[in-house]
Amino acid sequence: MSQEKPIVKFKVFRYDPERDEKPRYETYEVPYYRGMKVLDALIYIHDNYDPTLAFRYSCKIWRCGSCAVMVNGDARPACRAEVEPGKEYVIEPLANLPVVRDLVVDFSKLYKRFTALGPYFVTTKPRGTEPARVPGH
Repeated sequence: MSQEKPIVKFKVFRYDPERDEKPRYETYEVPYYRGMKVLDALIYIHDNYDPTLAFRYSCKIWRCGSCAVMVNGDARPACRAEVEPGKEYVIEPLANLPVVRDLVVDFSKLYKRFTALGPYFVTTKPRGTEPARVPGH
């Protein structure tokens, strides 16, 4: 006797500014498994339904943030956003950033603003030629 896997529905934002007049949503049904993340579902959709679905990811371990999307209205890293069986999910690009295509947004303006803030340390002393060491070791 085989048990069917639960199905999770994903309503995914689709938009190509070069080809589409306006954005649309497409719904996909994805088989659920324990420990599933939104990123896993996006990869499943890409591999099994539509290879034109555009989204970003890199590390898959919640470090880089490149997979960030809106999940049911909240900004979340897709690799960290857990999926629950029986629920429906609306997946959209990050808000307030221009859409390149589908779930991919243009971060360039954000990066420029971030850099202008100077979110890093600036030393006033010249760097030494020797590597840093803990005193006494």
